[in-house]
Amino acid sequence: MRDLQSSLRQEPDPRLREEAIRLLEFQQVELMLQLNNLTNLESQLGVVLTFVSEMRSNFFEIQKSLDVLQGEMIDYRSNAQHLLGR
Repeated sequence: MRDLQSSLRQEPDPRLREEAIRLLEFQQVELMLQLNNLTNLESQLGVVLTFVSEMRSNFFEIQKSLDVLQGEMIDYRSNAQHLLGR
């Protein structure tokens, strides 16, 4: 990019030189905007991945609780059957 800038400054025709420099500056601004968008996207993806990871942990905790509850229900059923003589 710097080589291109340097060669543009050496352009003999001032109108072509100015137009090429403006175009180059515009493209630099566009590249900076795209880079900024990618940085923002990276941050947003980081937030999403953190959220998904936390949800996964929460689902594991819920599953453990459900497993305990299921064991208790089996015990209750067994006790009820025993009390009813079945």
